[in-house]
Amino acid sequence: MLKAVRERTSRAMQAALLVGRVSVMLIPLCAFAVDIAEGADDLKLIFGVSSIALPRQSLVDISPVSSAPVNTTQIDVQIDGTAIIRPSPSVTEGYSPPCRSIGTILLTRSSPPGWEATPMLAKAKSVSTPYSGVSELLTPLGPKSRFYILASEQTRDFRGRPVSFSQSGKTMRLTYRAAEELTVGFSTTADECFFQNAEALVTRLQAFIAHKLAREN
Repeated sequence: MLKAVRERTSRAMQAALLVGRVSVMLIPLCAFAVDIAEGADDLKLIFGVSSIALPRQSLVDISPVSSAPVNTTQIDVQIDGTAIIRPSPSVTEGYSPPCRSIGTILLTRSSPPGWEATPMLAKAKSVSTPYSGVSELLTPLGPKSRFYILASEQTRDFRGRPVSFSQSGKTMRLTYRAAEELTVGFSTTADECFFQNAEALVTRLQAFIAHKLAREN
């Protein structure tokens, strides 16, 4: 049985998820399913000096695959590694419906992505939008790539910076820094419903992640 699971996992390694401009290989956790299913309800994911414990059934994929034993109750996520989870109902309550659902959330162990590392965007002037709490960053990149921030002080990330999100075509990508080595993000449809509900959605997401976070000794 374990041999068959490994063979399925090997075939699944051909699938990739596009995160921004980075192609990340994702390995389904079926490789761990044989023994993990008999363990505790929660699986602890370690991101450097921080960890987050989640119901194992909410974990969809993880990359790269951990070298931990198959009966492990925790996984040390490698640098640039990503865990994909299903969002808790408490996060999407009041958002979907009426907005389109957010299927997965990405937890990445890496340096802060996006505009924080780009001087052009970090120095860009922000202007208000028709949507409460949302400001747009004026950049010379043109209409194909648009960048936004949440203006509320209550939604600032771990480093005290505004939560940022970018729009490319009909896709919206949002990221924020939740801990020293943990970036949280998701992609969704760029539409009016998202803009109208972005601040409330991020507030609930931040509260959920903060409640699950713990400091590693």
